[in-house]
Amino acid sequence: MTKSNSASATQSSNSSQPAPSQPHVISKQSEEFQWDETIVWLERINKNMQRMSTDEKYRLEIAKDLS
Repeated sequence: MTKSNSASATQSSNSSQPAPSQPHVISKQSEEFQWDETIVWLERINKNMQRMSTDEKYRLEIAKDLS
């Protein structure tokens, strides 16, 4: 029991150490690029949401006409 517990404890501590450091390095290197890409995606999502809302209005109008 103690052997397996200590083995799992060392595995979890080893695997958890590199994980926080890697994203931190990546974000420091390409922070501006990520923000540019985020803004582009947000603009695309905004356009798609506007299209969806207008499509919904047309659907409601068509439904009223048909009923």
